[in-house]
Amino acid sequence: MLGNYFEYDYLASCHRFFCIFTTAKKEFVHTVFHLFVLLGLASHIYAAWLIPL
Repeated sequence: MLGNYFEYDYLASCHRFFCIFTTAKKEFVHTVFHLFVLLGLASHIYAAWLIPL
């Protein structure tokens, strides 16, 4: 009984760590995506300002 408790606790902690890791990875990818969106927006605004000159 006690062995099962520790085994379950170990699996739960690994699952918790995996969830935190995957969430951090998703947030990192999400942040990089937003940086590319902002870079694209900035380049389009710059081009729109530059073209009439």
